[in-house]
Amino acid sequence: MSTTNTCAKCNLNPEDWTSEKLKLCSKCRTVYYCNKECQNNHWPIHKPMCKPHDPQQTWAIQLLDKEEFTKLGTEEESARFRHIRIPNTHPIFRTGEICPIVARCGIPLLIYSPVLHGRLSPERDAQLENQPAVYLRIEPHDAFAPFQWQIQNPGTVILARRDHRPLTREAAEMMWKWASKIIHAAGFGTYDGWGPLEGLVNPATFQMFSRDYYERQTEKGRLGFDSFYHPL
Repeated sequence: MSTTNTCAKCNLNPEDWTSEKLKLCSKCRTVYYCNKECQNNHWPIHKPMCKPHDPQQTWAIQLLDKEEFTKLGTEEESARFRHIRIPNTHPIFRTGEICPIVARCGIPLLIYSPVLHGRLSPERDAQLENQPAVYLRIEPHDAFAPFQWQIQNPGTVILARRDHRPLTREAAEMMWKWASKIIHAAGFGTYDGWGPLEGLVNPATFQMFSRDYYERQTEKGRLGFDSFYHPL
C-alpha cells in the first residue's frame, strides 16, 4: 500500500502541481496515479500487488533458493524475487532475523528461513543454496553472515519489513546488491578492500548506491526502477 500521496509511476505530488489531482487505483485502492497514461505504464509493476488492502496482511518477498530458481528456466536474477502476501501472524515477525547492514541504513528488513528456523527439514541441502539470502544476513563489522548461515544452506527464504510496510522485489534486489557491494568493500570479492567497513554502512552511502542502482536499471530498460522513493 502506498504511504505517500504521489503518483506511483512518475512521483508527481499534487502540492507541486495544483492543476493535477491524484486518483486511486479503483481495484486495490492502495496506490495513486495522476492520469491513465501513468496507470497503464505502471500496470506491469503494480499487477502482482493489485489487491485490496488487508491490515492483517503484509506484502513480503519470497527469495528462491538455487533449485527453485533453476526450475524457472531463466537466468534473470530478478526472477528469484516473488511478491507474496503473508499474515501478520507469520513466524517471520516473531523469530525472523534482522538484516543488520540494511537495518543500520534505516530499512527494518527481516529474513526468515524455514530451514534454519526449524520449520523445514534440510533434505535437499545441496540444492538449498541461496547466496543472496546469505549476503543479506552479513554483519556490518566484518561482512560475514552468522556461522549457521555459512555452514547450512538456508533454502528459499521470506523477506519482510518489520514495520509491515510493503516490500517490492525491486527494492529487495537492490538491497541484495548493496550487501554484495559491502562484501567487495571489505575485500572479500574480486577487488581489494577500499574503505573502513563500519564507516561505509550508513544511510548516506546506502541512498547514494540505491539511487545509482535504480538509474542504471532504468537505463537498461528494466521496469519498476523508474522512480526512487526516499525512504524506501
